[in-house]
Amino acid sequence: MKIIYPPLVEDSYSYFQEKKPKSLLYQKLVAQNIIDETGAPTKEALKKGWVKDFYEAVDLSFEKFLDLYPIFRLWSEIEFKKIEGFWEMAIRDKQKIQQVICKLPYDQKQQLMMYFDERGGI
Repeated sequence: MKIIYPPLVEDSYSYFQEKKPKSLLYQKLVAQNIIDETGAPTKEALKKGWVKDFYEAVDLSFEKFLDLYPIFRLWSEIEFKKIEGFWEMAIRDKQKIQQVICKLPYDQKQQLMMYFDERGGI
């Protein structure tokens, strides 16, 4: 039987390149009040910045969009277009990112992965 762990456990497991079982990491994250028993981040973890909430509301200003995804400060606002209330980028830029995403630092990679996950992938 395969156990499906919450995304924060999976992300932590790959980030720390754990050699121990995921079940121990899950228990540790719960014990340290980083996630609750369902795998959701705790208010304390969000407040202290241990976990980032990538919830993207409809009709964000471009500045608020950049607060959520700081990596996009590398692009100009003219390279984005608001479509149905969400900031979108050109396909050519998505393809460029796809070629370099694995070389980026963890935080930048996470921002891009969350952005693209919300949009059905790169």
